[in-house]
Amino acid sequence: QNLETEFLVSDYGALYLNSNFGWPMAPSVNLYAGGPSWPLSSPAIRIRYRPSDKFTFMFAAADDNPPGNRNNSFGIQNGGNSADPTNQNTHDEDGANFNMGTGALLITELQYALNPQPDDMSHVTKDPGLPGIYKLGGYYDTAKFPDYRYNNQGKALGSAADTTGIPRWDRGNWMVYGIIDQMIWRPSLQSPQSVGIFARATGNGGDRNMISFAIDAGINLKAPFKGRDNDTVGLGWG
Repeated sequence: QNLETEFLVSDYGALYLNSNFGWPMAPSVNLYAGGPSWPLSSPAIRIRYRPSDKFTFMFAAADDNPPGNRNNSFGIQNGGNSADPTNQNTHDEDGANFNMGTGALLITELQYALNPQPDDMSHVTKDPGLPGIYKLGGYYDTAKFPDYRYNNQGKALGSAADTTGIPRWDRGNWMVYGIIDQMIWRPSLQSPQSVGIFARATGNGGDRNMISFAIDAGINLKAPFKGRDNDTVGLGWG
């Protein structure tokens, strides 16, 4: 499975082609080869539960290392395929290298839908309000990760006392995140035109991660021109 198709997703942010608005920068850089995200995938199980139109709960457990080689997954390490760190064929020429040897990635997300909209808006007479989706989630990776502060002898990396240059391996890694997708204006119930905003923030520990905090946000205008209902123009920042 490819977890980025369901987790950590902003609907308004999906307009943008830059990868900063897809699978966020933090997991892309901090996890083994970016984790199970495009173009890679991992064996996984996913559970999705919707007790009502307003609430959705999701959980997934996946192999955390699609290429299956910890030595080529981080720039701090030497070895592996430096030309293509995400190569899934490093040890298996048929491309079916289902690695289960480093750890498990456990991820969960709670979604709240503000003002759910009827499936057919053409006959709605009472305004249901402006729709929005609010998401809170996080993940924990059970694998070991190279420490960017200390070597395998407990000395500061790069210091005069560092005689090995080999990082210490720390058990576990985590990240928490929040996402907002909110429509803020539409001229009428039946109008295809609307304005929506989005924001997404991630935070995690800094001792074993290159990125400890990241945020992206933007504003989208749907149907900016008459007769062009499916067009959208937006401005995003990350």
